[in-house]
Amino acid sequence: MRIFWALIALLVLLAAGLVVFRTPTVTTLVPPAPAPATTPTVTPDAAATAATAPTAAPVEAEKPASATDAAPQATAADIAAAAEAEQAMLDAIAEKHSGPKHAAKAARPTIDTPGAGGDAAKTTEATAAQPSADAPVGTPTRAPAKLGEYVVTPATFRDRGDGALVVDEQYIVRGEGTNEKPFVVSWEMLVASEGDFDPSKGKNTIPERVAMLHGKVVSITGYVAFPLMTPKPTELLMMLNQWDGCCMGVPPTPYDAIEVKINKAVTGDARFAINGTVRGTFKVEPYVTKTPTVSWLNGLYLMENAEFAAADIGAGAGS
Repeated sequence: MRIFWALIALLVLLAAGLVVFRTPTVTTLVPPAPAPATTPTVTPDAAATAATAPTAAPVEAEKPASATDAAPQATAADIAAAAEAEQAMLDAIAEKHSGPKHAAKAARPTIDTPGAGGDAAKTTEATAAQPSADAPVGTPTRAPAKLGEYVVTPATFRDRGDGALVVDEQYIVRGEGTNEKPFVVSWEMLVASEGDFDPSKGKNTIPERVAMLHGKVVSITGYVAFPLMTPKPTELLMMLNQWDGCCMGVPPTPYDAIEVKINKAVTGDARFAINGTVRGTFKVEPYVTKTPTVSWLNGLYLMENAEFAAADIGAGAGS
């Protein structure tokens, strides 16, 4: 038993010794004393040299180059090239929407360029709209200058070589306007008059492309509508769109309809025709209602002494 307690005491002493020997030693560091300040010795010659030496100018920070300084100045040639590009764009837009005859001509800028003797020589481009080579100028050539009170604006005409006439570089007209060879025209050419003649919008000029038909024999095909409750009609309405005269179809306008007077009453199955062809003397006679505040167009195209040939007879004809 004594041996056991002796071993316990040895273990306690050993543990205490380990604790004592593992405790770190703290060393206090003493900062070194500052060195005494030294005063530089200035000789008389050095002082005189310092007094007479020039003072260096402060270095100015380099400024970054601005966008205005870096951008090159536009020359007269650059301005002229830009004007040409703008004009080409205007011509392309005008040609797309109105045909080549209406190509827009914008005013060009006036450019000052240095002359040979040092004086500024002014190069003046076109300052007003100039008509193109195929643009209509002067007075109408195939129609009177006026129809009633309305002025006729000239059109362009070109013989295509196969008996057809190209009008305003857009529309094809065949024939000669006679009984033997009547003018054969399209609805597109007649309807296009809306852009030139519309009294409600202050447009009071009639284009020559339709004025040329006035008094000529014309043949055209379309939908027809007869007067209601008339067994033997001598009049009909020739139209671009189908209309039953009441509720079905597209009601006509002054530009896509022709009031036709027939030289022979329509009878039999032809009375129920849906469409057909008329040939007669064409008239351009605006029927305008005028008030102090506004005017509007009621009718524009007429045809007299006409012949009617039915094409499509409706079901349940009168035979």
